[in-house]
Amino acid sequence: MNLSEINIYPVKSLKGIGLSESSVDIRGLRYDRRWMLVEPDGQFMTQREFPKMALIETSVNGRGLKVRFDGRELIVPDEAEKGPVEVGMWEGPVNAAMFGDGVNGWFSEVLEVDCRLVTMPETTKRLIPAEFAVKPGEDHVSFADGYPFLLIGEGSLAELNKRLQETAGETPAFRPAPMNRF
Repeated sequence: MNLSEINIYPVKSLKGIGLSESSVDIRGLRYDRRWMLVEPDGQFMTQREFPKMALIETSVNGRGLKVRFDGRELIVPDEAEKGPVEVGMWEGPVNAAMFGDGVNGWFSEVLEVDCRLVTMPETTKRLIPAEFAVKPGEDHVSFADGYPFLLIGEGSLAELNKRLQETAGETPAFRPAPMNRF
């Protein structure tokens, strides 16, 4: 088996980062979906409802998270200011820590919607459903939709794009789905 791409999304639903290698920890690839934007009521935000999120670039190093959009840049502090706070995920509430007004204001201005940035503290254990866990009651995940690793094969992607092309026909706007969409 050859691994053709590694992509992480430090902030859930923001633009991803292509890597040549990555460390792995209990929650999956290092830095993958460790931060997340939420609405004022704590419900998580995704590109499905807020497509502009895909345009915010992220970078991570040993000192933390940096985000960029349209010439504006923000260095997110290492520590969140408020916590624990409950945020809404698919299966229910998850404990997180929230950043302060400066960080939240930057994201709210860029996305033109009131929102908050949260991070997942090491103490939070968001368990993988027992029927899918290697070690039920122990295996946990970040803010990813459900699992520490999401994989797609080159053959499956090629077949998907073939079917999409057949459906689209001669539509000039058709573009094959790239690997980083998964």
